[in-house]
Amino acid sequence: MCNLKSYKTEWFCSFQTVDKVMKFFVYGLFLFYTECINKKGVSPMLSKHQQQARNQLVAISMDELVPSDHLVRKVDAVLDFEFIYPLVEHTYSHTGRPSIDPVVLVKIVLIQYLFGIRSMRQTIKEIETNMAYRWFLGYDFNTPIPHFTTFGKNYARRFAETDVFEHIFLSNFKTSH
Repeated sequence: MCNLKSYKTEWFCSFQTVDKVMKFFVYGLFLFYTECINKKGVSPMLSKHQQQARNQLVAISMDELVPSDHLVRKVDAVLDFEFIYPLVEHTYSHTGRPSIDPVVLVKIVLIQYLFGIRSMRQTIKEIETNMAYRWFLGYDFNTPIPHFTTFGKNYARRFAETDVFEHIFLSNFKTSH
């Protein structure tokens, strides 16, 4: 039992007392709701969220989904990635399967760096669900995102022996000064 020395002390003296009071309170709420459901068929405070909104078709552009002050919009307004194509053109074949746009590969790494994502696997998962990232890459809702191993393979095959990333940095440095 608590030994209360004055009326100014707290009405409880230990966490055990608080725990017992909370259990009693929760049990009382449970009995109240059970009684309400038995009498009325529906809880007085329960409202059901309608799930039909998940299947709703809406005509909306990707541009409308990305806030005007989002970082990817600011980066897109400042950086022109077109200079990457001539830098890497010699590393791509003119035959075979279509490749992933080298600008997309660079932008994926930029997303990873700017937003502090720790791994390429996690970066790809984030891009799959984040509309701002998709917008930045120029991908729509239905465009499949490259597999996370794609960047590693492309880096080893195409970018490892080049100075593409240095050119990106220098190009951005020159435009900012």
